[in-house]
Amino acid sequence: MTHTFLEKGHTEFENDSIHATIERATRRLEVYTPDQWYTAVRAARVSKQLFKVKEMTAKDFVDFKSMSNNVSNLAIDDNGQKIMWSRTR
Repeated sequence: MTHTFLEKGHTEFENDSIHATIERATRRLEVYTPDQWYTAVRAARVSKQLFKVKEMTAKDFVDFKSMSNNVSNLAIDDNGQKIMWSRTR
């Protein structure tokens, strides 16, 4: 079968190869706690520099649902200027 067009979901990003490496390395491991995942991910890469893992806690995450209750107008910023969402990064 030959595809001559880009198929949704069939693009490749750098993250894809990282995730595949981690999956292969941890396929036969029994992991019971997040702390074990940190170690497994760091050790997943053997031929290059180890993956850098940032250990996070619940404080590192934002509850956007509760935060969105405080937002009334998404088209205007705090200074009354129109927000150009297409230029926002």
